[in-house]
Amino acid sequence: MKFLNSFCICSNGLFDFDITFFLQALIFFLFSLIITNIFLLPISENLKKRSNLISLTNQKSVIYLNLIFEKISLSLNLFKSQKNEITRELRIYDNYIKQKFSSEQKIFEDNIFNFIIKLEKSFFFKSIYLLSNLTNYIDKTLKNRTEF
Repeated sequence: MKFLNSFCICSNGLFDFDITFFLQALIFFLFSLIITNIFLLPISENLKKRSNLISLTNQKSVIYLNLIFEKISLSLNLFKSQKNEITRELRIYDNYIKQKFSSEQKIFEDNIFNFIIKLEKSFFFKSIYLLSNLTNYIDKTLKNRTEF
């Protein structure tokens, strides 16, 4: 009976039903549809676009970083192999030089040694000659001094 009294026209002819709750619910539903369609959906679409753009940019940067890493590792491996090759060639060259000039070095050292021995002999004989003549020279200089 309350339902009929509340939502129907009563016998006194006045509208005596309480429909404000349902009207408020309908207004809330309409406003929520309006706000969702006018404000929230465009913002949501922009956020999705921005998210897709950021995701795409991240994927590009990962691809670029991988390419850069591969190039750097390739360059490092190339430099390492070149360094090893240069080291190997230097060893070969050093061995070649040692082999090529070891005999000449030996000959050169022998020549220097012989020259030093001859020089020592010559120096020895000259020093003996000078020492033998030194006494005569000293005697002559002393006589010359005493004469003055």
